[in-house]
Amino acid sequence: REKMFDCYTFPIGETPSNASWSGFQMTDNSLKEGFILLFREIHNTEPEKSLQLKFLAGKTLTIKNLMTGNTEKKTADKNGTFSFSIEQPADFLFLQYKVAE
Repeated sequence: REKMFDCYTFPIGETPSNASWSGFQMTDNSLKEGFILLFREIHNTEPEKSLQLKFLAGKTLTIKNLMTGNTEKKTADKNGTFSFSIEQPADFLFLQYKVAE
């Protein structure tokens, strides 16, 4: 929790509307690690969404789901866009990421 509070926080996704994907990206001073909190709102019909993250264009991340402990690697496109999946509406993802060296 202390690491999260030391981060810069940016809104990501769409403007909350009860039918959007919205959330926050938290990044540390080095821009090499941080957290992502994403919400798939209750009236949203898209189980997958591509979202642009800041400072991560073309980077490969090791992403850990802090709720399940599962880890995966994902690579952003040239705009810093990553694809995320939340199966059910009114659910969320709480992730920790590190830029792979």
